[in-house]
Amino acid sequence: MAQITLPRRRFMQLVAGAAAVPAWFVPSSAPAQPSPATETAEPTQSERVEMSNLAGGFMHRYAMPGLSVAVGRAGTLLYEDAFGWADRETREALLPTHLFRIASVTKPIASVAIFSR
Repeated sequence: MAQITLPRRRFMQLVAGAAAVPAWFVPSSAPAQPSPATETAEPTQSERVEMSNLAGGFMHRYAMPGLSVAVGRAGTLLYEDAFGWADRETREALLPTHLFRIASVTKPIASVAIFSR
């Protein structure tokens, strides 16, 4: 497999852009209050398959060995999954409980989340 080099600056642009996407869909008026039934609804099987396909495509595009995803709402974890390898050499499968060394990558994500509220 060919290694793709992604400069740090471009990676940060992609992360910041991905974090900003949900803000584009926020209506300018006050959001409607979700009903209690939909507030903590878990993803359907088709939504889980679609999230898996999106994760696989992202990993392939950027030659990532592994990816962990978690989705929460109103303080409740609705979905978590891990894809790929924690260690390519030993073929250890990635689990949602594995920890990542992400350094300061989350700072732009947190900033977008704070300022989009």
